[in-house]
Amino acid sequence: MRLSAREWDIERFGPGARRWLVGLSAVLFLVVLMVVVPGLWRWLDSAPFLGAAATAVPLDDGPGWGRLYTAAYVSSLAPGLVAVGAHLSWAVRRRPGGRVPTPLLVAVGALAVCQCAFVAAGWGEPATGDALGESLERAGVGVWGRDVVERGWYVGFAALAAWLAAAVFASTRRTRLHTWFAVLLVPATVLPWLLLSGPHLFRP
Repeated sequence: MRLSAREWDIERFGPGARRWLVGLSAVLFLVVLMVVVPGLWRWLDSAPFLGAAATAVPLDDGPGWGRLYTAAYVSSLAPGLVAVGAHLSWAVRRRPGGRVPTPLLVAVGALAVCQCAFVAAGWGEPATGDALGESLERAGVGVWGRDVVERGWYVGFAALAAWLAAAVFASTRRTRLHTWFAVLLVPATVLPWLLLSGPHLFRP
């Protein structure tokens, strides 16, 4: 949480290395935004164990909508979940004043770029006026799965906002900052999924 500049130690990378990292981050962002996310959406739409919404309509009283909604929600947060988990697993074992290991720093940075691309994909394309629904249609997501994936992806945004609030609150604690954040992360992740699910978890 409240890590000092010395612990992050960005200066460990020289000017040339930082330029390379910025360039690679831009390339990674575009690849995830234009290739990975559309492919992930198509997979969610067609995966048999998620209901295969691309080929069949899940029964109204069946679990298909809930599985697809949950998978879309978790997928929208996947890079952030891995990054936070990796950081917390290091933080609980670190020595006071210990520096974030370089592989972990690079991995967390790459995952943060991926999460930003996931969020950018959810905004659609402002230049063309396309919202997420149009982006899903263009990616090849069928009509039955489109609304479910869209709901799960947007609810992921709410969870990210809840994570930020949890991080801000944890940073105000004098001790056990990471413990506070880890504990708050559970409701910050579960409650948006549950409360904002609409009809996709509990059919009226």
